[in-house]
Amino acid sequence: MYAAEEPGGLLARNSAVFRSGSPVFLREPIASEYVAGYLRFRGLSSDIIQQTVEDDSHVLKILETEQPRILGASIHSTHMVPRVLEFLRLCRQRFPDLVIVAGGAHPTGAPEIVKEDCIDYVVIGEGEETLYELASAILRGSDPGKIKGLAYMKDGFVKCTPPRERLDFTLKFRPIRKNEILSKMKCAPLAYPAPPDQKGVAQVAYSRGCPFKCEFCVSPIVFPRDTIYRDPEDVMDELKQLKRDYGTNFVFFNDLTFNHYPPRVHDLCDKLIEENLGINWFAYVSVHLIEEVVKTMAEAGCSRAGMGAESLVDYVLTDVKPQQRVANTRKSLQMTDKYGILNRTYLMFGYPSETKETLVETLEVMKSLPIDQPRLAFITPFPGTTFYYKVQDQLITRDPDKFTGDHPVIKNPNISSQEYVELRDWILSSYYDSQEYHDHVADKCKRHPRLIDSFRFFFGYLRNKEIVSQSAYARLLRTLDEEADVSHNKTDPKQYAYDPVFA
Repeated sequence: MYAAEEPGGLLARNSAVFRSGSPVFLREPIASEYVAGYLRFRGLSSDIIQQTVEDDSHVLKILETEQPRILGASIHSTHMVPRVLEFLRLCRQRFPDLVIVAGGAHPTGAPEIVKEDCIDYVVIGEGEETLYELASAILRGSDPGKIKGLAYMKDGFVKCTPPRERLDFTLKFRPIRKNEILSKMKCAPLAYPAPPDQKGVAQVAYSRGCPFKCEFCVSPIVFPRDTIYRDPEDVMDELKQLKRDYGTNFVFFNDLTFNHYPPRVHDLCDKLIEENLGINWFAYVSVHLIEEVVKTMAEAGCSRAGMGAESLVDYVLTDVKPQQRVANTRKSLQMTDKYGILNRTYLMFGYPSETKETLVETLEVMKSLPIDQPRLAFITPFPGTTFYYKVQDQLITRDPDKFTGDHPVIKNPNISSQEYVELRDWILSSYYDSQEYHDHVADKCKRHPRLIDSFRFFFGYLRNKEIVSQSAYARLLRTLDEEADVSHNKTDPKQYAYDPVFA
């Protein structure tokens, strides 16, 4: 993508949230890699810059050297906006002829960001075909006004073209990947294998879209209409390539609801079992799991599942996910626990109907469930979602820096913002320090001793983030040491150095 006469430049950024239990980890910039890969597939030169460790001057130096025609900036979440705009303004000052295109969930939901002087175009929804057509139009010097899925300024107003059709996933193009990116990637402080033992961590998409259309989720605006799937053979070819080229031993399937269509799960998992690539993986699942599917996923290498429980109070769920109840969450967590799959259970606070009593109730229900790692985030009304329009008159702030899930942004008549944060922190630390959690970890490690080192690294992360006290940390380690003895693991426990990736 870096040639003076050709389009170029995709910038991906990573950011992090801490106290909610949401870990700092580095993910491959898969959306930008897919777009860049599609441009190459269609015959245009393209490349990726991921600004994670490097400062702005490093990226500016690359742009100075390569002289691209187009810079694409991925803004996958609202809280990234201030930082990305700051950088793009630098690019505009330094390279006034550079065409700057923004894409991702935030620009899709808020295409008016194109009013910023540092942005020329916004790609709405899936970006591959739209950016290809835009790049081609720029090269030809033709009018981009007929390109679907685009926003730009015209006569002082934001002009949005008709929506783009969904991408044809039968096209077997590959995301552009680089060893210097994959070698830095890690996935989650609680995973098997543990982060220091992970290699070439990659994101792989089996499908795009989600059938549930939750009002707080950006998926319906980025991936409207149907969920589309890839051919399982194509996915397997990609996994083999990752294993061969990067030594990948852990993959994050970024499907929004991996378990939604059981026949599709079996199609892929049967091939994973047959090939036995030695790759473990993480997938998002709904709380409507079937045991047969969970068993197959575990046999196929699924070692971690992210589960959208959202709330552990039924009457709150009635407002947010009416198709779901706490009983669904309980059964699904019990299934994943049975088969040795680590779970990260996503819970959201900040609903207008919530009270202090329901938050205390949440802690008690948490203690009764086999939750390995809870994430306690505040529900966030991202621009463009149904929930955003529903609660925009109740917002405490519109500061994008607060739209992380780590800050309450919606007024609640029963709980102040400060009380919310204090209650969230109390629930998180109380859960990890509870006898119920210690007993759960002991039981899980007794049944699945391979997970001992995963929990050992995770507890170090919790202590370094001050989510648990020193005394609670010592108790957790004693629990693991006892289970290591039970499993006849007489070797010295792994002493993982603190990883700045999780700082």
